[in-house]
Amino acid sequence: MNFQVKMPVLSNPIATGRTARVFAWQEDQVIKVFHDWVPDDWVTHELQIARLVHSTGLDVPAVIGGIVEVDGLRGICYQRLEGDSMLEHIAAHPFTLFTRAGLLGELHAEMHTRYGIGLPSQREKLYYKITNADPLPNRLKDAALLALEKLPEGDRVCHGDFHPGNILITPRGPVTIDWTDAACGDPLSDVARTFVLLLNAQLPLNTLFGWLLKLSRKSMLNNYTHEYFRVSQLDRFHLKAWIPVVAAARLNEQIPEENERLLNIVRNGFKKNL
Repeated sequence: MNFQVKMPVLSNPIATGRTARVFAWQEDQVIKVFHDWVPDDWVTHELQIARLVHSTGLDVPAVIGGIVEVDGLRGICYQRLEGDSMLEHIAAHPFTLFTRAGLLGELHAEMHTRYGIGLPSQREKLYYKITNADPLPNRLKDAALLALEKLPEGDRVCHGDFHPGNILITPRGPVTIDWTDAACGDPLSDVARTFVLLLNAQLPLNTLFGWLLKLSRKSMLNNYTHEYFRVSQLDRFHLKAWIPVVAAARLNEQIPEENERLLNIVRNGFKKNL
């Protein structure tokens, strides 16, 4: 059951995102404080997802208590974890890029051994995103929705945004964070999401690390998928059908810099059906 308690005003966030700021809280906790525009049901949804994912036995930050109130804003307390993200670790140690990509694949395969009962439907989330993807022409939207209908429902934990920025390298080992988009679905839909992100996501090309990632995208992607399919023993062939569907859904996320590349993935994926 959720509870609310008054807490003092906090300052100096250790992280700031689109929906919330994160502050150090007590010795072994952080508190995620949501911006005032975030609807109550979003906060409740994140709390429920975090508890469900933790109950699967995956190594994820534990939720501490329920919804709390901080200076009139809603927040959630999480276990505090020390460490840098995998992305930050690679930036500091570029020679580890390919081994970390392999580790990403191993972690994803382990995640997909867990059942996602109680989590939102991945199919329904993809359907909503494709239907509401404004940059997607209607003929491609129809092709993506038709393809989605033919793909398996699935019953495994899917992260929904699995990439090196959401893996913390901690003293106890790698820990996956940011489960807001978690769902129950087909594992290869989740792999397709990571595939599209690694292949297409905008990079900080004003840095040497950004250029290194740009030049190494395909090799990093190959290492990730090689290790994923080696560990999971799933059939790589079925990934191909998910990629244009997931790329179509990504177009709902309003990232103009990616739109043309995503549209090309969708067009090429459904070329024979148009």
